[in-house]
Amino acid sequence: MEFPLILVAEATNRPTIRFVWEEASTVGIVIIVILVLFSMCAWGVMAYKALQMTRARKFNNFFENEFRAQGTVTAMYERRVEVEGCPMFIRMVVWLWTSG
Repeated sequence: MEFPLILVAEATNRPTIRFVWEEASTVGIVIIVILVLFSMCAWGVMAYKALQMTRARKFNNFFENEFRAQGTVTAMYERRVEVEGCPMFIRMVVWLWTSG
């Protein structure tokens, strides 16, 4: 019968976030704050990249549908279709410029 009581006693002795914050030195608090700030920056970058990838996927689908509807390979280029932010369009334009 002592075994379950030992588990309960050990669970209450674990340090909590509040305990760590109250017992931390000034250097420890500065480190925690810096880590939180860098973590927020990292999550912001990941969210921005996710939005950017979603936008690029949408533009690539638009480009692919438009490209397949054309009669010739250079028809979109000759019509001067502008698709800002579309990676496939940019690759096509660079390829056309470099190929002559």
